[in-house]
Amino acid sequence: MLNQHHGYEYIYSISFDILIMHIPILDTKTLEWVRRSKRQSPIIHFILICPCYYPAVVSTAYEAGVSAIVTSEIFKTQFPNILQQVANGQTLFLIEQQPPLCKLNDTEIRILQMVSNDFTNRQISEKLNISKRTVERHLSSCFEKLGAHSRAGAIAAAMRLKLIE
Repeated sequence: MLNQHHGYEYIYSISFDILIMHIPILDTKTLEWVRRSKRQSPIIHFILICPCYYPAVVSTAYEAGVSAIVTSEIFKTQFPNILQQVANGQTLFLIEQQPPLCKLNDTEIRILQMVSNDFTNRQISEKLNISKRTVERHLSSCFEKLGAHSRAGAIAAAMRLKLIE
């Protein structure tokens, strides 16, 4: 399995034209990895599949050398077309009519900030005057929106996206 730290070294050792990556969060680390990889192997076309659309990073992705960014749903339905267009040298940034933006609401951001400051769910519920179960629902929503599986993963993702400090 490729990871961002060792993956670009691996891709130089094999020969291929298109690299398809399914990533939970399109962040600057991923785009820097693509940029370095593209410098070393300029003929590789990168297709990034994301669970949601990140409008803020599209221009950076293009500059990094990404050939296509598509949501998971579009990739499922248009896979052959996407491959053909990328193989022909086209750049695609396909989104659904109403893409699922990776946006956290103010309460979710506030809760993640408190989690990053080592607050427990009970402490958060008392501080925000909401039930502990409501805190848990907000955290579950954060995990889903950020593609995280744990509190630490959600905090790391939110920090990479500069949603919290």
